[in-house]
Amino acid sequence: MAKKQTKVPVTSRALIQRINRALKDRGEMVRTARGERALLDLGQFYVIDVSANCVMAKDIDLEQWGRDLEALKPYVDFDLSSVDYLDSSGLGILVAGLKRAREQGGEVHLVTTKPRIMRVLEVTGLDKVFSISATAADALEKAERK
Repeated sequence: MAKKQTKVPVTSRALIQRINRALKDRGEMVRTARGERALLDLGQFYVIDVSANCVMAKDIDLEQWGRDLEALKPYVDFDLSSVDYLDSSGLGILVAGLKRAREQGGEVHLVTTKPRIMRVLEVTGLDKVFSISATAADALEKAERK
């Protein structure tokens, strides 16, 4: 039985930043429609040619556009804040998730502040392998910067 993958929400602002980095070489950029008329004419998101100042695509699906441009990488957030004990099985799951994400060009972020969990990660050397944050918001911010 296949496991259902959980989607981590990424803000539209982060999506737009990633897509715009990918579109920069083409002289294009994603814009957000402002006002009722723009929404009716262009949809919520649209792409413009910067040099010619003309609309290249209307009413785009931001997530699909990002995937087509390969601007979005897999991002996995393991929230360990309620975990009191981490054994070799748990570490194996984390490492397997990291391997799968990196094969697709992504990253895994751990969320924890518990000294016991941090100690296990330090002893195994995984504190140097994983990005570790105190809160899910911090982890998302780190992911958005990449």
